[in-house]
Amino acid sequence: TTIGPIFDALRFVLNPLGVDCDVIGTLDGISSQTTCSVSDDVVAPPVQTETNLGDDLYTTTTYVKNLADIALDIKQIEDDLELNRKDLALLIYREGQNSPVYDKFGIKTDVRSIADFSKNASNTMMNNPIFQVTVFALEDEFGEYLGADARNYADSVVMSFFNSEENTGTVAAEAAVALNIGMEVINELYQQLANCRDQRIQDDNGIHSIDQVAALYIGDGEISGNHEEGHLLYNLAERMAIKFGTVDEASGMALANLKFLRLLNQARLDLSFPQACSGDLTTVRKLTRTVNKIVPQIIVVQVQALINAVLEDDRNRVRVHAHAVVPLVRACNEVTFEYLQDKLLNANFAETEVDAVISRLYSSLFCFGVTCADVGDHQEAETGAVCSAPTGLAPMVGYRPREEVIEYARLDLDIQYLDIMMAKKALGPAMDVYMFGLHSAGTAADGSSSVSLQNLAIGSGRSVVPEYNTHVQYYNSDNNYADTIVLDALNPASTFTDIERRQIVVGTAQYMIMYMAILQSMYESVSACKAGGRTDTSALLWDKAAAYIIGSMEGPVEEPYTVRPGVFLWGLGKKYCTSWGTCRNIITGSSLVNQEILSLLYTGRGAVNVQSCEALEKAAREMTSLLRVSLFQTTLSEVESTGTSQDSPLREEHFARSYSAARSLLPLISKENRDDANFISSTLDPDGPLLGASGETEKRANAILVEKALIDNIDDLDTDCALVGQTSTADACSGEVESERKNTVPLVIGITLGAIVGGALAIMLFVCQARKGQRNKDEQAKFIRNQQGVMDETRDFDPTDSRGQAATDELDHSDAAPAGDGTFSDVKLPEPV
Repeated sequence: TTIGPIFDALRFVLNPLGVDCDVIGTLDGISSQTTCSVSDDVVAPPVQTETNLGDDLYTTTTYVKNLADIALDIKQIEDDLELNRKDLALLIYREGQNSPVYDKFGIKTDVRSIADFSKNASNTMMNNPIFQVTVFALEDEFGEYLGADARNYADSVVMSFFNSEENTGTVAAEAAVALNIGMEVINELYQQLANCRDQRIQDDNGIHSIDQVAALYIGDGEISGNHEEGHLLYNLAERMAIKFGTVDEASGMALANLKFLRLLNQARLDLSFPQACSGDLTTVRKLTRTVNKIVPQIIVVQVQALINAVLEDDRNRVRVHAHAVVPLVRACNEVTFEYLQDKLLNANFAETEVDAVISRLYSSLFCFGVTCADVGDHQEAETGAVCSAPTGLAPMVGYRPREEVIEYARLDLDIQYLDIMMAKKALGPAMDVYMFGLHSAGTAADGSSSVSLQNLAIGSGRSVVPEYNTHVQYYNSDNNYADTIVLDALNPASTFTDIERRQIVVGTAQYMIMYMAILQSMYESVSACKAGGRTDTSALLWDKAAAYIIGSMEGPVEEPYTVRPGVFLWGLGKKYCTSWGTCRNIITGSSLVNQEILSLLYTGRGAVNVQSCEALEKAAREMTSLLRVSLFQTTLSEVESTGTSQDSPLREEHFARSYSAARSLLPLISKENRDDANFISSTLDPDGPLLGASGETEKRANAILVEKALIDNIDDLDTDCALVGQTSTADACSGEVESERKNTVPLVIGITLGAIVGGALAIMLFVCQARKGQRNKDEQAKFIRNQQGVMDETRDFDPTDSRGQAATDELDHSDAAPAGDGTFSDVKLPEPV
């Protein structure tokens, strides 16, 4: 009776020591007295042991059956809940039963529990951007959700069903699959990206991790194409595919599952090469593209399940799947998120609101990289909601691109995610989003041309931009100056505060990287035009510049910043036009500078169509000046807010934003006036006198000096001061800056005073145009609306006229040229509101 434990101990140590148990043999022929007979419950099979998942649905090359057996826990929880044995079901959820955990030597150390996927998330999911966005959306000011740590939100939702006094059936089990296991599947994928990036993957470790993803997604007991068997996400996808008509005819499998497994095999292939994750970042970039395609397949299933629950009025399941989908909308549109949060997270919608709720869901599909075809149409329930996600040629606030550039526009979602990662202090995922991208797959069919913010920041093509060398020289001959700034801020060892770090990373992407990317695309379009040949390349590059100006978050028509808060320069034009008195229409939120930009975008497109390279180059030069308007407005506004804010964290936020925005202008200011540039730079330094001044009066005085120095250089940078406008304390044209200057552009509300506002804005546009003086007609380009109201490439563009007006169905641009006296007396101004 005493010798057994000795053999047990020897069994545990022989395998890691590499000793062949057969050499030792069996003592006295007694089977229990051997080092070779080891129970599967104690020691795992060799890691190279294959696991057949789903009856030949997916065969792994490593042992993952122990992980697939988590499905048996779900089955037992479902069985117990159906028999009203909630306590037993809760015990299995919390403690686990069927999924053993082994150490690196293959020795069983514990039993895996579904609850722990969520309860350990604060330690295990730091590299998961989907998790970080979800927590960011759900948490309150104290970092809590449903009375507990928001990072444990999945467990909190599951427990709300276990603790419910009403009979919720098996909803707790479905919640555990959708939220706990679903997020763990996504987490395994992003963890492998982090491991590959940090070169922590060796030999078959990467492939083993991909096999683990398959085990968690498919589970034990699944049968290919059988929606009645199985318990995990694969089975949920099969059931939803039948309801939404998204079954692949050839395989009989849900399209989401088919794509998931194909992409998972691609990820395994990416990691199968020797030393795949060592050396350069080629494998990381490939793996990133693959993972960024896998995750949307999981979200498709959750969206289908959510819509199905809404249509069936199953409020409990609405809450379950809403927690997997709705928080992700927060990274695209906060207004839509708040609406869906109320209606779906709380299951607080009336029967009459079903169509509206589903329509808002449809409008958010682009946030997830999901299409209407992916989701399909419900085959049983009727709904008036129609899915119409934006296509590659969809208009961007009135601009209709000739080429498909929606993928480039989606870079604004990367900036949104970057902002959230920085807010959550998740520097690892922030680095991944910045370096490898998350939302933009480029235009190549295989996704090989995926675009990241770092790609734009270090691309050699920037040398085509006339002012590029000015920026390089200012930043000590650093060709990748913006990248240097971002990487420094992302470095945990840098001395920035968390607030400064966030604003510098995000602001540099907004104000510096995207600004130069726009210029690069425009001047590459000019170069392509001059090279001759087909116009496709030049058109694509010009439309890409439009995508980088507007972004994907703005939608097809103009809406106020409070409704669609875009993060590209177009969004900044809307954000600051109210305070600067330059809003063209207070209902749509359109700004004067954005209308000028839209007009020039059509000018450039028309020039491309008729191959008028001179007019195209002129449009690019004029666009460059217009883009600086929002940069000046942003910098000036944030400097003023820094000087007047009484709240320390808020002041620091304004300061860091002004610091980042100013760095896009300083190289240009330095070229014209080095003393002003040096003064602005030193004052806006984190250790400078603006933030570091001891008294409030001194802070405001320093802010005024910076504002004056900035305004003094507006004309030198060929920027129209009238488009910059005036606030209650600063006038871009007169140069006046004072602490209590009377606002000359008051905000008036009401029908009577609305006419005054309209007149004031019309006068402002009049002055704006008059300042430009008369332009030589042989340098002008103009678009003329034809009788059908659409653009005609050959008739609508006049290459002898340089400043075009767009002929679109959405916007009524003036076709007038300057009057002979240069006063623009013939201009028909759009009707402001």
